[in-house]
Amino acid sequence: MVTRNSGTIFALLVVSVMLQLVLQTSSFVHYYSSSSEESGDGSGDSSELLPDSLEEYQRYRSSRGRVPDSAFRQWSTWSRCTRSCVQKRYRECKRFLQCGDEIQTQARFCSIPGTACEQQETATTAAPPVPPTTRHQEPVTQGASDEVVSEEYIEENNGEEDEDPYPEQSEGKFNSSGCGVKPQLPRFRIVGGRPARQGSWPWQVAMLDKDYFGHFCGGTLISPQWVLTAAHCFRRKSTQRKSLVRVGEHDFMTREDTQKNAQIAKVILHPDYTRETDHHDIALLKLKKPVKLSPAVYPICLPEPGDFPPVGTGCYVTGWGKYVQPSLVGSNILREVQVPIIDDVTCRETYAEYGDYAIGPGMYCAGYEEGGRDSCGGDSGGPMSCQQGDSWTMVGVTSFGDDECGRPGSYGVYTKVSHYVDWIRWVMAEHGGE
Repeated sequence: MVTRNSGTIFALLVVSVMLQLVLQTSSFVHYYSSSSEESGDGSGDSSELLPDSLEEYQRYRSSRGRVPDSAFRQWSTWSRCTRSCVQKRYRECKRFLQCGDEIQTQARFCSIPGTACEQQETATTAAPPVPPTTRHQEPVTQGASDEVVSEEYIEENNGEEDEDPYPEQSEGKFNSSGCGVKPQLPRFRIVGGRPARQGSWPWQVAMLDKDYFGHFCGGTLISPQWVLTAAHCFRRKSTQRKSLVRVGEHDFMTREDTQKNAQIAKVILHPDYTRETDHHDIALLKLKKPVKLSPAVYPICLPEPGDFPPVGTGCYVTGWGKYVQPSLVGSNILREVQVPIIDDVTCRETYAEYGDYAIGPGMYCAGYEEGGRDSCGGDSGGPMSCQQGDSWTMVGVTSFGDDECGRPGSYGVYTKVSHYVDWIRWVMAEHGGE
């Protein structure tokens, strides 16, 4: 009798403890699943859940041991080297039950040529011309960057605050049904590329890998549910399955209130796109849900068929691609550069020696004969934006160029949007959406 009663009491205690654990765990699972669903398409806002859940998480976390590396996403790329000789990288938690909303940061010493940070001499040799390459960049999330900051950059960023290049401008009333309106104007005389002001290119989107959020291409919001990009960014079926769109992004090293992730419902490449020549390098992405428009997330206008700016017009290329050479990785901050449109004869002659990469009617060149300002790896799929009156129009999609970006006598090649605007509108009408 004594033994049986003791066993009964023990069993009741076990059941009670297990019930408490189940109730406690369910609160975490509820938060985690809600957060995941909301962040999946970028349409939700989990801020209301955070305070109570984080308090619960902190109590839960204090009773656990060291968080395993497997609970975190892969490390981001190293940031560029600062004047204080420091590079940073971070990684986010992917398993809420183990690490909650935690972000881990690492810093390391780095060297800038020509400064006190320099530890060793670096020599570079000019490489011979190579066939042009698409301006797509494979996602890189780990390892050291060989990126160096040029002396010109150091001189321009000597610790003094730059003069604001954006003149004051009234934003006016936000119109959710329009296109091509930006909250700030860019500076119209840019010496080399420079970081863009946050929110100044609201139609710019980033293409990210779902697994570790590595950036590989750009894109352009042309309606709340449609994004225009380069076909070569999505020529692999695996890329189509593993990618998502981020709107409202500016700095990959900072979590911003404006950034939202959107799931891709359909990827539609131009039917005549050829991988060998990159002709018809254009594609449309339909999002699963329309994104919410705001001053920081806003579509650009499309041109009319055959409408194209005159030769010499200065238009803007934007993206997170490489901005110094040599480099393996792109910029963490959205950058902008103004480049003039080049005449067709010069464009065709420049790429005639590359054979298969002959310039077709749906392509054009932009850049400077002296080089130095150009789009580069990682900018693929992003927009070339031209101002027309009070609004902005997308005239091109960044496609390909010389492997040595900004080389004198070479130009970036872009897909001419006005050549394909009838196809774009037909696809959007055929597949629906906003």
